[in-house]
Formats: sequence, structure tokens, C-alpha cells
Amino acid sequence: MPWEADMIAGLQSALSNGFTDFVFGALTLLGDEIFVIAVMMLMFWCVSKRTGFKFLNVYFLTVAINTGIKSIVARQRPFQAYPDKVHSIGEESNGYSFPSGHTNSITTLATLTCAEYRTKLKILLPIAIVVVVLVMFTRLFLGQHYLTDVLSSAAIAVALSLVLGRLFELLGDHEERLGYVVGPLALIAAIVVGTVADGDLAEKTLQLTGVIIAVYIGYWLEKKYVRFDVRAALWQHVLKCLIGGVVALGMYLGLKYAFAFDTTYWLSGFVRFFLMGAWLSIGAPAVFKALKLYSAGERTEAED
Repeated sequence: MPWEADMIAGLQSALSNGFTDFVFGALTLLGDEIFVIAVMMLMFWCVSKRTGFKFLNVYFLTVAINTGIKSIVARQRPFQAYPDKVHSIGEESNGYSFPSGHTNSITTLATLTCAEYRTKLKILLPIAIVVVVLVMFTRLFLGQHYLTDVLSSAAIAVALSLVLGRLFELLGDHEERLGYVVGPLALIAAIVVGTVADGDLAEKTLQLTGVIIAVYIGYWLEKKYVRFDVRAALWQHVLKCLIGGVVALGMYLGLKYAFAFDTTYWLSGFVRFFLMGAWLSIGAPAVFKALKLYSAGERTEAED
């Protein structure tokens, strides 16, 4: 809508300069999918495997719904619809505008964290609100989204996170069984969308389904065979994060380069993210256990 474009143009006119462009461009990465998944995986490795798996499940579903809404609404981004008023600051985002993917990512993480750790809500809630609002603002300032994009995305993410989080708890100690349903559905979605769609929708869908399937398989295998104990000393947590993060980053960049020739996204999307998901969910925990990166004197469930 024109008034939203005028709002963004006003923000850019009043605030845009070399320094603010850099700062807000960096802060918007808090809503990037890679950052959010990294935080959830650190939780999986260092805090609670079940909680990390829960967060990933809910997040994957919110991203899938967000992507579906984007493809249906097909709203152009502000810098595309109003090039005479709004310009893209920094890298131009691909795909459609409504609802905001960055806002969905950070709001889902914030909502799940607040709901999971309600005893610390007085501390977590103000932080969550500030971070979410900050990411929403950066998406406007950078010219990637309208106000209605970010507000709608935040509302949808809060509702979905709370509902899906409660539904996950109904699984009890058999949370891995969720993969029996969602895994095949993800594979069907990959085949269908990967065959009939192209561009951003195909890329996003194949990346998402690749990592979903890998995480379900990896989590099931980890719970059944590896059974790594997340409890560890601080230095061990740091070492886990370094090993897991460096390998994951190397795979992310290395496989992107290796599969750069792929225009169908089956290799650069599905396979690449499947391998990364496999490392995060089963490869890294197996390495951590082999290196005995758990509390001294503690025994893993598999050894008890």
C-alpha cells in the first residue's frame, strides 16, 4: 500500500547513512534462518536434546506455513513495487514480501524460549520483545518488507509457536514418532514442489524438506543408538560449539560451492541441507560422544 511505502521512504530518508546501513544490515541477521537454526542446534547439543528437537520441529512448521502463504499472496517487496520511493539497502531479498520470513524466524525462537522457560519470563520477555521489534524495524528500514508484513508475521508466529509447542508435548517421551508422519510428508512435498516449481519457492522447499528429513532420521538414530549426554563442563560446551559450528559452516559454504552448477536445487538445496541436517542431529553428537565431551564422572545413557 502507498502509505506503507511512504513510511519506509521516510525512514530511509531520515536514518540511512553508511553507519546505520551497516548496523541495521548486521542486526537483521538475528532473524536469518541460519542464525535461528544455529541457536536451536546449540540448545540441542548443550542444553536439552528434546527441547532442541521441539524447537526445530515447531520452527520448521512455521517456516513451511510462512513459505506457503508467501507463494499464495505473492506480494512484491517494497523496493520492487515502489522503486521510485524505496530502495533496497544491502542485499536484495529473494521471493515475495508477505509475511516476513526474518520476523517469523526470530519471533518463533523468542516465543518458544519464553514458553519453555516460564520461570525466567521476567528476564526473557523484555529481551524477546526488544529483539523481535528490532528485527522487524530492520526489515522495514532495509526496504525488504512493509509494516503489515512484519506485524502479520509476528502474530502468526506467536500463535503457531504456542499451539504447535503444546501439541508437541502430547507426544510425551515418544517425540521421535512425529517423524513417521512429517518425514514422508516432507519427502512428498520435496518431490512435488521440486518437480513443478522453480525459483525461490523450489529452492526454499527443497532446503527445508532436506534438513527436516535429515533431522528426523538423525534424531531417531541418536536417541536409539548414540544417546549422547548433553551435560558437560563449560570448556566442553565451548569445544562442542566450535567443532559442530566449524564443520557445519564448512559444509554450508563448501557444498554451496560444490553444487553451484545445480539449477534445479536438488543438489544445492535438498542434498546439501540434508547432509548438514545429518551432521547437526547425528554426526556431531556421535563425535562429541567419541571425544567424551560430557561431564567428568557422568556416564551416558548408553553406558549405564
